[in-house]
Amino acid sequence: MMRRRLFLPLLSLALATAPGWAREPTRLAVLGFSEDGSAFAFEQFGWLNGASAPYSELTIFATATGRPVGGSPFAASIVDGDAPQARARSMVYTAASRALAQFQVGAPGTVAARASGDPNDPAAAQVGFEAPGLGPLTLRLDIASVQAAGCEATGAKVKALAIRLLDGKGTVLRTLYKEKNPPPDRQCPTGYAVTEVRLLPRTGKPPVLAVIVGMERPAHGGAERRYLGFTADLALPAAAEAADAGRE
Repeated sequence: MMRRRLFLPLLSLALATAPGWAREPTRLAVLGFSEDGSAFAFEQFGWLNGASAPYSELTIFATATGRPVGGSPFAASIVDGDAPQARARSMVYTAASRALAQFQVGAPGTVAARASGDPNDPAAAQVGFEAPGLGPLTLRLDIASVQAAGCEATGAKVKALAIRLLDGKGTVLRTLYKEKNPPPDRQCPTGYAVTEVRLLPRTGKPPVLAVIVGMERPAHGGAERRYLGFTADLALPAAAEAADAGRE
């Protein structure tokens, strides 16, 4: 019960300030890790295609696999010109409350690195940071142009993503994620950039890693930003992660 109550004041504070965010780009609310490091969650919220329909999406990831768990993502959008952003967010937190309590999400961890999340910013293609027990590391996004079915009509230059972790000498320690083509639900992504790297330090073993990546895709009147989450338990063997890194 304690974990469920933790989110109510946090959400109340967020909703109280939400009217000032109307029509601004997609925003993030990082909820953090579970106490044991097995889960990580964040919310993204904004306005569909920059218009008057507020939306919110909250995803809980199993950190060992990087896959959504607990019935997530939880999403809501309201096609109503008078609907406040707060209503969509409240709907999502209500739907997610049981899963957030189940996984005991609420440990903030440590922000190891931040970047703009803007695919047009070359400095956001990689970030360096220190990881307890592992020393200096670099997280690098490798982005490749691909042909994606269904995207030809948009004229978008679709990009595929790989995420790699390098040691202090620039040697690849592990591939956290790699795809041949972006999954259809990304809707013809045209670029990626690092937004945030977060760690959950642990006694006697390497930390849990969470990476939030900014993604751009075509939208009415231009492009829109969305956020993707990737996780890894750095105590697991790199070979075990690499076997799952090719998922699409």
